[in-house]
Amino acid sequence: MSAAADRDDPTKRAEGTPDPAAPGGKKRKGRKKDADRVGGVFTSSTARNTATGDPAVIAKNLCVEFIPYVERKPTFRGMFTRRKRRANPVVALDDVSLSINKGEAFGVVGANGAGKSTLLKVLAGTLPPDSGSVDIYGTSPSLLALGVGFNRNLSGRRNVYLGGLGSGLRRSEIDERFEQVVEYADIGVAIDRPVNTYSSGMYSRLAFAVAMQSRPDILLVDELFSVGDQRFRAKSAETMEQILHDAGTIVMVSHSLGRMSKFCDRVAWIDKGKVQKVGEAAEVIEAYQVFSGVDSEEARRFQEDIDEDQDFDD
Repeated sequence: MSAAADRDDPTKRAEGTPDPAAPGGKKRKGRKKDADRVGGVFTSSTARNTATGDPAVIAKNLCVEFIPYVERKPTFRGMFTRRKRRANPVVALDDVSLSINKGEAFGVVGANGAGKSTLLKVLAGTLPPDSGSVDIYGTSPSLLALGVGFNRNLSGRRNVYLGGLGSGLRRSEIDERFEQVVEYADIGVAIDRPVNTYSSGMYSRLAFAVAMQSRPDILLVDELFSVGDQRFRAKSAETMEQILHDAGTIVMVSHSLGRMSKFCDRVAWIDKGKVQKVGEAAEVIEAYQVFSGVDSEEARRFQEDIDEDQDFDD
């Protein structure tokens, strides 16, 4: 291959050099080691076909380890020294490599503790990997997850400003869009109550409304849409469809396999920190269900029951 062709190939570029053809391309390196719908919500990925084939996120050989500390057996001396001993390291991500395209809805499935949320935090840049790198083509990803970005002791009003400033908006811009946020979240006078008095549905509506004001190129969603009533899920789904239509990218973690199968173009299955399979959503989800010993028809009926129950959450 010619030298010119090598320069155009993102896999052949020198480490740390962004793609010149993708404005805003950034590299984060790891630190050195010491028209179908489901429940009336999501448009089918087969009817969407908005992925461009251009990379939005390229993750290479990501590894993350956590080293837990355990307190020794309580002693009188230990009351003053508080000495702790190191336990065996926990591997959250083990050599994970993924390529996600612009305009693509990409899902991540796996059991609890598989490393899904850790992966989103690494992609968002809030957790540096022990090794490996993440290339971002566009603005920094926005992570939407319950419990992330808000101070639950503050009012909803103050959290709108806190979240907006964290998303890169100026105070004047938040002032201009404040009423839009409140209207979209549909929480009314509760905007002046402390967030710790909100239901999970109210919290998720406000978090989503704030995040959407910055219109991120890459949206990372961690189980946020397993809560909220049917009307909110339909509204948020329309907004996400618009992001995809504008060649934005969505990476979603969820245990709602039925929605993932319909909404996502591709899915990655992670188990114990390792990527087991990446491919078409329905195919990967079926393989995951077989591995988990779950009958796909039984799982579908169970998920429908859950969705109906969630419609009563305010």
